[in-house]
Amino acid sequence: MDCSVKIVIYTKNSEQKKFLLAKTGNSWGFVRGVSDRREQPYTAGIRAVEAGTGIKHFKRYEYLGEVRHSGEKSWDDVFSMFVEKQETVPGNGYSEQEWFSYAEAFQKLSDHDKRILNSVNSKPA
Repeated sequence: MDCSVKIVIYTKNSEQKKFLLAKTGNSWGFVRGVSDRREQPYTAGIRAVEAGTGIKHFKRYEYLGEVRHSGEKSWDDVFSMFVEKQETVPGNGYSEQEWFSYAEAFQKLSDHDKRILNSVNSKPA
């Protein structure tokens, strides 16, 4: 079975974390990918980030666990990625990408993704 992967990409400037969100259609969200049976979610996440943002180098990559969708049998394997450089190139169907403060990102995300954002924001950078 294929597995959905979400990657929360963040950086830190002047004691404030910034989060990279990608836009598809009218919705902002985290970079996503899919791993098939032959690929580990960890590897799929790195591949999705490179294809969707152009980011190839990161300082830290951490597995945050499975996050189940409310009332559904599906889940996402969620990772966080700390990067230093903020240059990105939208790819993989994303029309826009932008770095947001925690408060700005929180307003743009779905309730499901807000829980993930809170989890990453509460961790030290």
